[in-house]
Amino acid sequence: MDICIGSLLILMQNKEFLINTKSGNYQFHNIITEDGMYVEEIPSLYCNKVDEIKFSNYHKDFSRLKEISKIINIEIQDDIELTHSDVQAKLILIGSYLNYRTYTPDISKNSIYGVLGDLCSEREIPEGSIPSLSVDTVKFVDVIWFDEEGYPTHAFEVEHTTDITKGLLRLYQIHKLRIKMFIISEDKNKDKFNREVQKNPFVKIKNEFIFKNYIELDEFFQSVKLFSKVQDKFLNKI
Repeated sequence: MDICIGSLLILMQNKEFLINTKSGNYQFHNIITEDGMYVEEIPSLYCNKVDEIKFSNYHKDFSRLKEISKIINIEIQDDIELTHSDVQAKLILIGSYLNYRTYTPDISKNSIYGVLGDLCSEREIPEGSIPSLSVDTVKFVDVIWFDEEGYPTHAFEVEHTTDITKGLLRLYQIHKLRIKMFIISEDKNKDKFNREVQKNPFVKIKNEFIFKNYIELDEFFQSVKLFSKVQDKFLNKI
């Protein structure tokens, strides 16, 4: 997208040559040149190009979104004990359904919903989205959500059988990215989480760490599942 500047005074002095819209605004047509643009209705008004914004080439794959919806709605027996990979899969599926780009370093691991690498939209960290000094840490975070432009928005460390301190340390190392940081674990580990965030170096940013237990994650997952069913029903997709 080109950003151009020109004289507002010339525009207003010649507004009678512009097309009036129903809402009372004005409409005009641009003639793009190499260094700027002309306004077709006011030839004397030339705008100089001062900058250019390049948008990401990423495009949402809506056919893939349908597949994600199908996977989310797979019925799993309540008595099945979830693994670390199963929890990661839930986070990936939720993120994908909410239009985030999703990544995990554990692309070859299996879950009850499928191979994690097949569930993610990204096989690698989106290029240019993270400073080079942080990439080596970020790429080992259990699950990351990125916006459409490839910038990280949410980071999740799943502490299933491992030490919560290690997850906090990994998140601490990327906190300058201004990313929302989550520890996902069993509720019985919340007290330990609360103790650890009071220690150095975590205490400096303790309010930036968010603890969510498996029940809360499942409630989120079930709400997405319900929404996808209601959406399909309303739009006559089922």
